[in-house]
Amino acid sequence: MYGATRKTTFFLVEAPILLRLSLPALLTIQIAMLHATLLGSFIGVDEILKVTGRINAIEYQPIELYTILAAIFVLLCIPLTIVAGWLARKYRIAAV
Repeated sequence: MYGATRKTTFFLVEAPILLRLSLPALLTIQIAMLHATLLGSFIGVDEILKVTGRINAIEYQPIELYTILAAIFVLLCIPLTIVAGWLARKYRIAAV
């Protein structure tokens, strides 16, 4: 990289290293925020349950509807958690 500009050095050397080191942690934080907002937010949970309740009032199949709601949550969170763990293992820095 001798003779390269600072901009070129940053984009070809430093940015890929920074991305590899920070991506697993950022993805893990995003998953934690997703869990917190879905489980802890009064608006989000109330809204989701209210819509499910409305559908239940029309169809009256509570077990199926709430099972589908739980499955959607699981199908959303499990792949993100797996990808975050895989990235963390792949880009883990060995102790010096």
